Amino acid sequence: VPEVSPQPRITQSDDLADTDIAGAFVWQPARSPSGPVSIVVSGRDRRLIVLRNGTKIGSSPIELDEPVTTTVAFVLQSVDAAGPRWLRLVLPGQPAAASAELTDADRAKGRVPEAFQRLLTSILEPGATILVTRDTLRSGGTGKALTVITGAD
Repeated sequence: VPEVSPQPRITQSDDLADTDIAGAFVWQPARSPSGPVSIVVSGRDRRLIVLRNGTKIGSSPIELDEPVTTTVAFVLQSVDAAGPRWLRLVLPGQPAAASAELTDADRAKGRVPEAFQRLLTSILEPGATILVTRDTLRSGGTGKALTVITGAD
């Protein structure tokens, strides 16, 4: 079923230009030097974007071994000698996950350029989030702010 709606701010050309050259990526961390990091992966666009403190600081093509069929989210619990530990978040309307942790096999299903991976890894801290969606980042949404996760009061 086609989806038509206004273009969200996340991909507007004045925010951060993406290049369509195969393997090319954009990395501008000075646009937002500090704050929480969020990663959004679009299965339809085969693109990964990085937001820090709500500002787009990076974008890269991503190779996916299989189509994205559902929206999933993860939070970075810790980073140690074994690497990052991403825990799956249960989203509204979804059953509890069989495995609560993102496995090495799951991580291997998506690949970005090695240089981009190194840059991204250098800014990740516990609390960073990943949202993987089958939807495109070029259409959909209302352009209105949406709170996905809030702190406990």
